[in-house]
Amino acid sequence: MKEKILEYANKLKTIDYKLVSSNYDGYIGRETYEVTLANGKVKIIERIIKNRQDGDAVVIIPQTVDGKYLIEVQSRPNMIDTHGVAVEFPAGMVNPGEKFIDAARRELEEETGYLCGNLREIEWHYQDQGCSNAIIKVYVARNCEKKSHQNLDPDEALEPLEVSLEELIELYDFRLIIDASSRLALLTYLRNIKNK
Repeated sequence: MKEKILEYANKLKTIDYKLVSSNYDGYIGRETYEVTLANGKVKIIERIIKNRQDGDAVVIIPQTVDGKYLIEVQSRPNMIDTHGVAVEFPAGMVNPGEKFIDAARRELEEETGYLCGNLREIEWHYQDQGCSNAIIKVYVARNCEKKSHQNLDPDEALEPLEVSLEELIELYDFRLIIDASSRLALLTYLRNIKNK
């Protein structure tokens, strides 16, 4: 199977990438590219740009010193089915020039006031490869302790909450955690626990 995928990948890989136009209007922008594939096919693609950058982000699964997990109840007005409220793990964008792991530490402290003893990357994925090249990296933060107050951005409204692993799974099962990144992070985390 791997050989077949590599064969197809060699035919379909991008060999030329030219910016045709860009349009930035507020937080979300759009860039249009002409790409040429190894098989000679030329395609026009569009890429979403967030805040004039790719939109790389981190998701953090924080575990406290007493074995609880931190989640957030957050205002997300686009989530109409949940009355504009989401249950998710702490997360946020990587600033230009910032390392992913540093962004994870910063976002954890800003959103929750907790500091962690150590961070370990467990997974990464593209947010939406059809229209973005933004990557999300998932970290487990162990030995987290409340050390300061939240330092939220002006447009953020969220409340951190400590839950047990059983409660975390229940939130997933009852579809209270419904954002893709938090769901994928939790599934990856549970798989890692099982395989240890």
